[in-house]
Amino acid sequence: FMLFHPEDRYSFSTDEEVANLTMHPDFEKSLRFLSPMVFPSDLTSYRILYQNIRVERKNVARIVACETDFPIRESDFLIMDTVTRVLNIAFKFSHSYIHLTRHARMNYLIDCLLDKSTTLKDDLDTLLENYGWKWNDHYIVYCIKPELDNATESTYNTCIRLENQIEKSLSREVDGHILYLVNLTYAKLTYDDVASRIVLQIRDFFMKAGISNEFSNLHELRMYYQQAHMALYIGEKSRKTIWSYRFSDYAVPYMMDKLLADMPFDFFCIPALKTLMEYDQK
Repeated sequence: FMLFHPEDRYSFSTDEEVANLTMHPDFEKSLRFLSPMVFPSDLTSYRILYQNIRVERKNVARIVACETDFPIRESDFLIMDTVTRVLNIAFKFSHSYIHLTRHARMNYLIDCLLDKSTTLKDDLDTLLENYGWKWNDHYIVYCIKPELDNATESTYNTCIRLENQIEKSLSREVDGHILYLVNLTYAKLTYDDVASRIVLQIRDFFMKAGISNEFSNLHELRMYYQQAHMALYIGEKSRKTIWSYRFSDYAVPYMMDKLLADMPFDFFCIPALKTLMEYDQK
C-alpha cells in the first residue's frame, strides 16, 4: 500500500526499479521490523516511512509513505502504526489474502491446472492468449524450497526476484514451496539457459530446487510440477551439497523408490537368481 496524490495513482515503478529496491541490503533487514521504520534515501533520493503487515508471522503487505513533498514528522509514525493495526485486523478476518505475485489472473489459471478436480473453463484460453502464451508452448517448472526463516523472509519478495530473471515467468507459493513456471518458447531460451540463470538465485539466497523435464502441454502442469517436487525430495536426500536437481537425473531412483515402497528388493528376484546369490555368499 502507498499513500500518494490522486494524480500519481498510475505512476508505477518499473520492474527494474522494484528489483533494485528488493536487492538493497536494507530491504532484507526491513522485513524483520514490526514497528514503523524509515528506509534510507541512498537509493531513491528520498526517505520512505513504512510498516510491515503480518498474518501468522508472515509479511503479506506493507504500507508506505514517501518523503517527496513533505518531511516525515513524528506524528506520522503514530498514524502509520494506527493504520497498520486496522489493516492487520482486516487481513486476519479476510477469507482471501492477497496473491503472492503481480499476476493474480494467471495465478488463478495455475490453481486450476494444479487441481485435478477442476474443470477448465473457456475463459482460460482468453486469459492465456492475453498473456502471450499458448497451451502447446514449451515449458519447464521448478519446485523451490526456501531455506530462509519463514518468519522474516517475504515469499512475495522471493517471487519478484525470480520473475525479474525471465520475462513473463510466473511464481507463486504452493504448500510451503514456490512454483516457478517458465515459458521457454516466449522467452526464446533453452532448458539449460534457464537452469544456468536461475541456479544463481537459488544459490545466492540459500534455496533448493527441483526442475521438471521440458514439456509442451500446459494442461499437464500438475504432473510436471510433481516431477519437480520429487526431484527436489530425492535429490536432497542423495546430494545435499548441490542447489538444484533435474528430474531427468533422478527418474530411475524415483521409480525404484516407488517400486520398493511396498515390497523388499529380493522379492523381485527370480528363484534361480536367489539360489545363485546364496551360492556366492557361501
